[in-house]
Amino acid sequence: NLNPDLGSVTGEGLYGYNQEVTLIATPNEHCSFFGWFDNDTLLSSDMNYSFTMPNKNLNYQAKFVPSHYLYISSDDENKGTVTYPTEYGEGMEVTISANAKEGYALDYWYDDDLNEVSYDNSYTFTMPNHDVTLYASFTTGYSLILSTNDSSKATIHGEGQYKQGREVTVSVDITSGVFRGWYDENGELVSKLN
Repeated sequence: NLNPDLGSVTGEGLYGYNQEVTLIATPNEHCSFFGWFDNDTLLSSDMNYSFTMPNKNLNYQAKFVPSHYLYISSDDENKGTVTYPTEYGEGMEVTISANAKEGYALDYWYDDDLNEVSYDNSYTFTMPNHDVTLYASFTTGYSLILSTNDSSKATIHGEGQYKQGREVTVSVDITSGVFRGWYDENGELVSKLN
């Protein structure tokens, strides 16, 4: 355990070759589990880490970090909602999501100093060593509806609510057949790029 004051571990002991091993990390209050490490190599971010014992001794370490609060909110709950606030440790990857209501789209995420930090509905960042407060700003949005003539041959991505003027990326994963192009509601070819 790299930080015994921040959490505890169970599972160490003698194991036979090919025996199932489960290591369990339990963070203390206001602490977060960062991961299981073999020297500097991250093995798993799961608090419960299971593996089959190899034919050698192992020395794995659990890393815990102090938690900082992440507060996120919508600046207008009538236009959209966000995921709930929680605690994260410094250096941990955090993903927050904004969910626009019908007729609206995320305009941007901003911080307490009114700095715009992201325009993505799903925003991922690394938690710093202090509390973070972020707000989702919503604006009038327009629906982008995508469809395929045969869903068994392709999966399409990019549908959603978007602010006017926002750049949108759409893509298609073809499982069989040939991609012919993107067409508008009038049947006019828009693009041959998939």
